[in-house]
Amino acid sequence: MKVDMVFEGGGVLGICFVGALTSLKEHGYEVDRCAGTSAGAIMAALVVAGYSVEELYDIIGNTNFSSFKKRERLWKIPIPRFLEFLGKNGLHNGENIENWIRPLLEAKGVTKFKHVMKNGNSRLKIIASDVTKGDMLVLPEDLKRYGIDPEEFDIATAVRMSASIPFYFTPYVLSYKDGNSCIVDGGLLSNFPIWIFDLEGMPRWPTIGLRLDKVRKKEKKKNCNLIKFTKEVVTAPIDVNGERFIRDKDLIRTIIIEYDGVSATDFDVAYKYKDLLFKLGYKYTETFLKRWDVQRYINGLDGYKKL
Repeated sequence: MKVDMVFEGGGVLGICFVGALTSLKEHGYEVDRCAGTSAGAIMAALVVAGYSVEELYDIIGNTNFSSFKKRERLWKIPIPRFLEFLGKNGLHNGENIENWIRPLLEAKGVTKFKHVMKNGNSRLKIIASDVTKGDMLVLPEDLKRYGIDPEEFDIATAVRMSASIPFYFTPYVLSYKDGNSCIVDGGLLSNFPIWIFDLEGMPRWPTIGLRLDKVRKKEKKKNCNLIKFTKEVVTAPIDVNGERFIRDKDLIRTIIIEYDGVSATDFDVAYKYKDLLFKLGYKYTETFLKRWDVQRYINGLDGYKKL
């Protein structure tokens, strides 16, 4: 059965999605279209480009995402530069994301959105945030608003735009005829665009979302320092967006992967726990599929409870 996939943002936790996709494949599901935000955009782009779950495991599982960062630490940054970082820039260069995914897309012959078009529509949807205009962007379609040809736009650049976590990575400056816009992580405005493939009437096939849910524990209050404060500011938009209310009609088509101990920006830690994160994605998808009823999804919500 065909299925459209929507991947939530979640930084380095994207390896969970590979586990989920592996389970879906084993149950006979074939992914047609994909959408995603931040790390979800990375996964969506690679899936639409044609990478198998085995290839994705090798790529995502064996990539040390700490290489996306510069080596310097906050305590080594002069105060003037730190203030600039808090203002409009990021601590790490967003080009690192783009430079990493570009050759992967090139290897599959998929570099521009025109390469993933079907019946005049893109099979890949990427969410980003225009902080200059205060708008959410659905790429590639919304590029028309800037006078840019959507089909000729680079997918690697779109992924970078979506994954540019505010303060952490430098924003992407989108230049167009009327000016410039700073584009950052789509998770600021829509971290889980489960609605993106919805149309009026009966769907041709299901849309299934993959969402990350951090296990919350009560913690004693600790003294807050500059480094801890900055980390919380960086991770808050992503972690909090994952807790937003999901409507019942979306809940029944959402695989919720619970995790603990790793933050979306723990680049140095997540690599060590890649196998655990993969197994979590697989486990929660298996549980979901045991109760998944396609016909009930199509017909409505009657009697369907939280998965």
